[in-house]
Amino acid sequence: MGLQSLDFIIEEVITNLRRDRLISFATLGVVAVAICVLGGIILFLLNLRLLTEQVAKELKITVYLKRDVSRDRAKSLETEVAAWPRVSSARLITKEEGWEEFKKTHPVGERLEGFPIPWTDAVEVRTQTSADVPAIGEKLAALEEAKDLVPTPEEIGARTGVPQRIIRVRHWMNYGVLLLAGLMALAGFLIIHNTTRLSLFARRREISIMQQVGATPGFVAAPFLLEGAVHGFSGALLACCVLVPVHMYLRALAANSGWALLKLLPDDQLLPIAVALIASGTLLGVAGAWLSLRRFLSRDPEPEVR
Repeated sequence: MGLQSLDFIIEEVITNLRRDRLISFATLGVVAVAICVLGGIILFLLNLRLLTEQVAKELKITVYLKRDVSRDRAKSLETEVAAWPRVSSARLITKEEGWEEFKKTHPVGERLEGFPIPWTDAVEVRTQTSADVPAIGEKLAALEEAKDLVPTPEEIGARTGVPQRIIRVRHWMNYGVLLLAGLMALAGFLIIHNTTRLSLFARRREISIMQQVGATPGFVAAPFLLEGAVHGFSGALLACCVLVPVHMYLRALAANSGWALLKLLPDDQLLPIAVALIASGTLLGVAGAWLSLRRFLSRDPEPEVR
């Protein structure tokens, strides 16, 4: 394809966009809405996944040791548990520390001065992922020095327990991201596909003339493919111009809320998401136009009825 052909294709695309201005704007707007909804769903699910990961990191198992376990043995047990696979950290909480913390955090704490400490030494364990909680809980419960486990092994293994709920939420969110992203991508694809079909039908006479004078299928298809790419790119770009500032504003609000767990995706991660959305919109535009062109060019053009 020479420079003259490329100039002709670009000029043809510009002419078509100007001539079908209303259809072009409508297509661009609908694509922008579809990509905006798709991007909004993806950002929401990514932020929700980030929240569940933060909550999962807060999950901990506290194993209370028997009273006859010495302090030295408790310290060595802390080191042993921290070395277990899939354990991110283990911290020894002495009975004195636990009792003082209880008195600080409970209203009746001031009236407990002088009472004997009912606590025992404990080891607080955090796992690398929430999925590791049940297995680590079983190992802790099997320790000879273990007296009680919080949460209990029954609560850890129960389907209604907090660890299992978080695991299920994260599991279903992975499927949710794929399903919703696929549905919105299909919507954008069908929109551009139908728009290209309308454009092809409106220009069937000039396409017929081009084919009769010897234009190749690729030369005939190039302006429509480029036009579909322009629609997809412009709509996705417009959607990103809405999504990114809105997300940055919501992130600033979340940061000022004072809630430690309410953290949204950092701003530097928005650029790859925006680039991916723009690339996806462009590819959807090309794919939708190509599907219409294949069906249209696969059959002989109908003669014009006078």
